[in-house]
Amino acid sequence: MKKVVILAGSPHVNGTTAALVEHLLYGAQAVGHKVDRFNVATLKIGGCKACMACRKPGGPGVCVQKDDMAKVGAAVAAADVVVFATPLYYSDMTSQLKATIDRFFSFGESMKKPKDVYLLLACGGPDPKALTPVISVFEAMCAYLGWTIKGKVLASCCMDAGALAKTQHCMTAYEMGQKI
Repeated sequence: MKKVVILAGSPHVNGTTAALVEHLLYGAQAVGHKVDRFNVATLKIGGCKACMACRKPGGPGVCVQKDDMAKVGAAVAAADVVVFATPLYYSDMTSQLKATIDRFFSFGESMKKPKDVYLLLACGGPDPKALTPVISVFEAMCAYLGWTIKGKVLASCCMDAGALAKTQHCMTAYEMGQKI
């Protein structure tokens, strides 16, 4: 059994990204993994303030912001597998997911333990090249942290649940969850 953490960045709890997350979650649970899902867009997570309090000698050693990131970051640090899920917003992941990732900084070296990671990425537009900026940032983050990318579901042309239902993306996410 692996500890899986899903970071869902969409503010739409019933949207296309949520559907992909649900399918991966069901697949992972079907084979016995423990899954914690965080809808970071609905949590209180402020962006990194670059105050460096978390790194100052004699400082607190943790982020000075008192919000939901303490719980989310601890779960990510302890996880074997992390799944990032986001819709495409203006050529990027959602700001809520990006704020969460930026706050990994305050967890220091505890984030640099080997992990398997997955990306669920949805967009309404037809051009899969539009996903390239998010994929590039995701790959750079994983390289920096020493995490291994195990899979991606790239769901372009999926503006809503109806469009998503006409694709294999949900089944792919479910099967990916089973392979974790």
